[in-house]
Amino acid sequence: TNLMVHSEVTDLVAEETLAELTNYSVLGLSLLDTHYPGDWSLEGENLYKGETLINENYEVVDEISEDTGILATLFAGDTRIATTVKNEEGERQIGTQASDSVKDKVLSKSENYQGEAVVAGQKADTFYVPLLDKDGNTVGMWFVGIYSDVVNDKISGVMLSVTTYLILFLIIGSVVSYFLGKYIAKGYNMVKLDLGKLENGNFNIMFQE
Repeated sequence: TNLMVHSEVTDLVAEETLAELTNYSVLGLSLLDTHYPGDWSLEGENLYKGETLINENYEVVDEISEDTGILATLFAGDTRIATTVKNEEGERQIGTQASDSVKDKVLSKSENYQGEAVVAGQKADTFYVPLLDKDGNTVGMWFVGIYSDVVNDKISGVMLSVTTYLILFLIIGSVVSYFLGKYIAKGYNMVKLDLGKLENGNFNIMFQE
C-alpha cells in the first residue's frame, strides 16, 4: 500500500512540476519580450534580442529566479550565456553546454524538451524551448528547471503528511471501534441476561429504549 501511495504521489508531483515549469517558461519568454523587444539573432557566439546583447545579461534570469526559486538559463546555440545555475563556489556556469539529448531535440529538431536532464553535473527536472530568429532558424534555447533533490524533498514532504494522516485515521478508527465494540458487547450481555431470565420463568424484564 505504501508503495502504491508513493507511486501516486510521485506521479502527481511530477505532473505538478511540469505544469509549473511550463508556466514559468512562458512567463520568462514574456518578460524577455517586454524587456528586450525585437527578434532573436546569433552573431558568432553572441546572442541578441533585438539590439540587446544577451551574453552575461542576468536581468531576466535573476528576476524570474528570485520570484519563483527556479533555475533559468539562456543559451547561444548549446552554450550557457546567462544563467542562475551556479557551482559550489557560487560562480555562474557561463560557457558550459547542454546535454546531447537536449541539443538533439531542441537545437536539431526545434522541439521543446521536457523531463530529467543533467544541469551542471546535477540531475534536474527541466523544460527547454528553442529560440528562433526571424527566418525560423534555432539560434539558442530558453531553459527553466528545478533540481531533482528539491522535487524529491517535496515528494518526501507529501508522503510524511499522508503517513501522518493515515496514522491519525487509524488511531481514531481504533478508538471508535473500541467504544463501539464495548457498547455492542454491553447490549449483547444484557440481551443474554434477559433471555436467561425468560428461560427460568422470570418475566419481570425491564426493556430500555
